[in-house]
This record gives sequence, C-alpha cells and structure tokens, in this order.
Amino acid sequence: MAIARLRLNTQAMHWRLGLAGIALAMLGYGVSWLALLFLPDVPTALRESSRVLWDLDCPWSLSVAAPHSETTFSILGNTGCAMIVLAACWLAMDSLPRLRKMFWPVVAVGSMSLTVYVLHIVGIAYLLRVMGIDLAGEDGSLSMLLGFVVATSTFAVLWLRAFQRGPMEVLMGRITDLARHIL
Repeated sequence: MAIARLRLNTQAMHWRLGLAGIALAMLGYGVSWLALLFLPDVPTALRESSRVLWDLDCPWSLSVAAPHSETTFSILGNTGCAMIVLAACWLAMDSLPRLRKMFWPVVAVGSMSLTVYVLHIVGIAYLLRVMGIDLAGEDGSLSMLLGFVVATSTFAVLWLRAFQRGPMEVLMGRITDLARHIL
C-alpha cells in the first residue's frame, strides 16, 4: 500500500503542510474578504464590522470569516492557520534540537491530549461542585489557569516517563482494536 510507505515525519512533509496551510488560510479569509468587498446587496454594517452579524435575512452573513463564526470560510481559514502553526513547530523542533528538551512538558501534554482534556473537565467539575469555586467570577483568575497548566504538565511528564501513552489514549486504542475484531 502506497500510504503505508509514506513518511509523514520528514522536513519536506512539514514544508508541504505549512504551504497547504497558507493556501487554506488565503482561500478562507481571502474569498471571504473578496465576497464582502464585491458582492452586491451586502449590508454596510456587515462589511465594516469585525464581529459576526448574524442576519438570517441576509445570506451574505455566511461569507464572513470572523472568529467563532463557524462559517465555511472561517473553518477553512482557521484550519489553514492551525496547519501553519503545526508546520512551524515541527520545523523549529527539527532545526533546533535543544527546543525538544525545553518544550518536553508541552510535547508530553500533546502526546496525551485526550487524557488531559478529560482531566481538565473533571478538575473544573471538582472546583465547581466540591470546592464551590466560581470559575466565571473573580475566583477564575490567572493563578487558577497557571495551576491547571502546572498540574497538567507535571502529570503528563511523570506519566509518560512510566508509560508510552496516556490512560484515555490506551482505552481508546483498546476500543478501536475491539471494533476491528468485530468488523
């Protein structure tokens, strides 16, 4: 199979990912900009606003690529930006090997992102229900965020020293293996 022989962790693939990301970002944000600039009957407020104006009577509101608008153009542009960031991070790690040691906690958290996400939700529920801390009020401060970051990074680094994958990743792997045997 040709895909099995394809090496994804090469510098050439990282450059291709970055270039594809640039193309997607330009497509998403560029087409949105052109649509809002040249399409007739686009309300002036929609053209000039940096926020999304959801006007159900105006189908042109779907051409806005504003943050969190979840329009097609926004999704294309955001996906392209994410691909650019991933490619830049991979290229930086390849060219500067000392970065890998310095950013090992970030790599560890990324290696077990599902586990970290579940622990984050459990931690928030614990703080809300057991401790009675209102995360949306004054209690939800920068120190709370830093506490989550330090706890998560420490857990991920210590876990990955003993095991290869996070607990939720192992569980999902076993579930997919089971599904493979069933199908």
